[in-house]
Amino acid sequence: MRLIRTQRSQGSPATTVDGIGVCRTGDDVPDDRAIAGAAAQALIWYRAVPPNTVHVTVRDGWMTLTGTVSWMAERGAAERAIRNLRGVRGVSNVVVVSNTPEDEDFGPASAAALAAPTRERGRA
Repeated sequence: MRLIRTQRSQGSPATTVDGIGVCRTGDDVPDDRAIAGAAAQALIWYRAVPPNTVHVTVRDGWMTLTGTVSWMAERGAAERAIRNLRGVRGVSNVVVVSNTPEDEDFGPASAAALAAPTRERGRA
Protein backbone atom coordinates (compact mmCIF):
# COMPACT_ATOMS: atom_id res chain seq x y z
CA MET A 1 0.00 0.00 0.00
CA ARG A 2 1.07 3.57 -0.51
CA LEU A 3 -0.13 6.85 0.92
CA ILE A 4 -1.35 9.42 -1.54
CA ARG A 5 -2.25 13.07 -1.16
CA THR A 6 -5.33 14.07 -3.10
CA GLN A 7 -8.24 16.48 -3.17
CA ARG A 8 -10.65 14.30 -5.10
CA SER A 9 -9.35 11.51 -7.30
CA GLN A 10 -11.29 10.42 -10.37
CA GLY A 11 -11.56 6.67 -10.98
CA SER A 12 -9.11 5.80 -8.22
CA PRO A 13 -10.08 3.39 -5.44
CA ALA A 14 -8.73 5.78 -2.82
CA THR A 15 -10.15 6.63 0.55
CA THR A 16 -9.58 10.27 1.43
CA VAL A 17 -9.59 11.84 4.87
CA ASP A 18 -8.50 15.48 5.17
CA GLY A 19 -6.68 15.32 1.85
CA ILE A 20 -4.66 12.19 2.70
CA GLY A 21 -5.77 8.91 1.18
CA VAL A 22 -4.77 5.28 1.11
CA CYS A 23 -4.71 3.47 -2.20
CA ARG A 24 -3.91 -0.18 -2.80
CA THR A 25 -1.43 -0.79 -5.55
CA GLY A 26 -0.30 -3.70 -7.66
CA ASP A 27 -1.02 -7.19 -6.38
CA ASP A 28 -2.74 -5.96 -3.20
CA VAL A 29 -6.03 -5.48 -5.07
CA PRO A 30 -7.77 -8.70 -6.11
CA ASP A 31 -9.24 -8.66 -9.60
CA ASP A 32 -12.99 -8.89 -10.20
CA ARG A 33 -12.83 -12.61 -10.90
CA ALA A 34 -11.11 -13.30 -7.56
CA ILE A 35 -13.62 -11.12 -5.72
CA ALA A 36 -16.55 -12.93 -7.37
CA GLY A 37 -15.05 -16.30 -6.42
CA ALA A 38 -14.58 -15.22 -2.80
CA ALA A 39 -18.16 -13.91 -2.73
CA ALA A 40 -19.54 -17.18 -4.11
CA GLN A 41 -17.70 -19.09 -1.37
CA ALA A 42 -18.91 -16.68 1.32
CA LEU A 43 -22.52 -17.17 0.21
CA ILE A 44 -22.08 -20.95 0.35
CA TRP A 45 -20.68 -20.82 3.90
CA TYR A 46 -23.16 -18.24 5.21
CA ARG A 47 -26.00 -20.47 6.38
CA ALA A 48 -28.62 -17.71 6.51
CA VAL A 49 -28.58 -17.52 2.69
CA PRO A 50 -30.35 -20.43 0.97
CA PRO A 51 -28.17 -22.21 -1.62
CA ASN A 52 -28.38 -21.12 -5.27
CA THR A 53 -30.67 -18.14 -4.61
CA VAL A 54 -28.25 -15.19 -4.80
CA HIS A 55 -25.89 -14.51 -7.70
CA VAL A 56 -22.91 -12.15 -7.77
CA THR A 57 -21.40 -10.01 -10.52
CA VAL A 58 -18.38 -7.77 -9.97
CA ARG A 59 -17.15 -4.83 -12.00
CA ASP A 60 -14.22 -2.70 -10.85
CA GLY A 61 -14.65 -3.98 -7.30
CA TRP A 62 -18.34 -3.04 -7.19
CA MET A 63 -20.51 -6.07 -6.40
CA THR A 64 -24.10 -6.53 -7.58
CA LEU A 65 -26.30 -9.14 -5.91
CA THR A 66 -29.22 -10.54 -7.90
CA GLY A 67 -31.66 -13.40 -7.44
CA THR A 68 -34.77 -14.20 -5.45
CA VAL A 69 -35.09 -15.16 -1.78
CA SER A 70 -38.12 -15.93 0.36
CA TRP A 71 -37.51 -13.54 3.24
CA MET A 72 -36.13 -10.05 3.79
CA ALA A 73 -33.71 -11.46 6.39
CA GLU A 74 -32.12 -13.65 3.69
CA ARG A 75 -31.63 -10.61 1.45
CA GLY A 76 -29.82 -8.76 4.23
CA ALA A 77 -27.78 -11.84 5.15
CA ALA A 78 -26.49 -12.12 1.57
CA GLU A 79 -25.17 -8.57 1.71
CA ARG A 80 -23.60 -9.06 5.15
CA ALA A 81 -21.87 -12.21 3.91
CA ILE A 82 -19.92 -10.39 1.20
CA ARG A 83 -19.74 -6.71 2.16
CA ASN A 84 -16.36 -6.86 3.93
CA LEU A 85 -14.50 -9.11 1.51
CA ARG A 86 -11.10 -7.85 0.41
CA GLY A 87 -11.32 -5.71 -2.71
CA VAL A 88 -15.04 -4.91 -2.46
CA ARG A 89 -15.62 -1.19 -3.04
CA GLY A 90 -19.39 -1.30 -2.71
CA VAL A 91 -22.51 -3.44 -3.01
CA SER A 92 -25.74 -3.01 -4.96
CA ASN A 93 -28.30 -5.40 -3.51
CA VAL A 94 -31.10 -5.93 -6.03
CA VAL A 95 -32.18 -9.32 -4.67
CA VAL A 96 -35.96 -9.74 -4.89
CA VAL A 97 -37.95 -10.92 -1.86
CA SER A 98 -40.78 -13.22 -2.96
CA ASN A 99 -42.93 -13.04 0.18
CA THR A 100 -44.96 -9.96 0.99
CA PRO A 101 -44.95 -8.43 4.50
CA GLU A 102 -48.31 -10.09 5.15
CA ASP A 103 -46.66 -13.47 4.51
CA GLU A 104 -43.99 -12.75 7.11
CA ASP A 105 -46.38 -13.00 10.06
CA PHE A 106 -46.22 -15.75 12.67
CA GLY A 107 -48.50 -18.11 10.78
CA PRO A 108 -52.03 -19.42 11.21
CA ALA A 109 -51.84 -19.56 15.02
CA SER A 110 -51.20 -15.84 15.32
CA ALA A 111 -53.90 -15.05 12.76
CA ALA A 112 -56.38 -17.02 14.86
CA ALA A 113 -55.22 -15.28 18.04
CA LEU A 114 -55.67 -11.88 16.45
CA ALA A 115 -59.14 -12.79 15.23
CA ALA A 116 -60.25 -14.07 18.65
CA PRO A 117 -62.38 -11.71 20.73
CA THR A 118 -60.41 -9.73 23.29
CA ARG A 119 -61.20 -9.63 26.96
CA GLU A 120 -61.39 -6.42 28.93
CA ARG A 121 -59.21 -6.07 31.97
CA GLY A 122 -60.85 -7.54 35.04
CA ARG A 123 -63.43 -9.54 33.08
CA ALA A 124 -63.24 -13.16 32.12
